[in-house]
Amino acid sequence: MDQRRHQKLTSSIEQTIMTAIIQGQIKDPRVTSDISITEIDLSRDLSQAKIYISSYKSKNELEKAVEGLNSAAGIIRTILGRTLQTRNTPRPIFIMDERIKEGFYLGNKIVAINRADGITAEDVHKVNKDGLDS
Repeated sequence: MDQRRHQKLTSSIEQTIMTAIIQGQIKDPRVTSDISITEIDLSRDLSQAKIYISSYKSKNELEKAVEGLNSAAGIIRTILGRTLQTRNTPRPIFIMDERIKEGFYLGNKIVAINRADGITAEDVHKVNKDGLDS
């Protein structure tokens, strides 16, 4: 499968799943709209899609959301089958991804270090705007 088609399919899968969640087509109460799809690994033969889920909420709540999505995988596959124009509809496998939470943690650490060193947000903004060579 060429790169453009692969990208189009993964984008369509992401949009379809998030739309289903927001519209309430996934009835599991563990699945809420405050989750994000961070990555989709689509198999070459389109038999499965590993879908990485992240959230800013606690690890426990994220685990429950992933369990809820895996529980609703059959319904989600049916929804994908109606949307995707492919011979095979990939079987969704949802995997917990804590990148968003890790990003918040690292961002807060950087801010704390900068404060300890006397660097203000304005200093950081100036470096980002002007570059390091100015």
